[in-house]
Amino acid sequence: MSIRTIIFCDICNPRGIKTTEFRRAHRENEPAGRRITENRSWIEGGIADAVENGWLCTAEDQHICPICRTRHACP
Repeated sequence: MSIRTIIFCDICNPRGIKTTEFRRAHRENEPAGRRITENRSWIEGGIADAVENGWLCTAEDQHICPICRTRHACP
């Protein structure tokens, strides 16, 4: 058995919904895990992986995906 770490965007995916069969294929300038149907974002990996892929992880333990980060003008 393995343990997976999944980080969900607190803005577009606060409920932590991950349905892999609806995942869009990775495209340039688009994060993996963005779902076609609902645009809810998640990333499989730890905080270091998220930050490396453009996510914002705040001291208040909030995780914000790159798209929401741009949309809401987060630093």
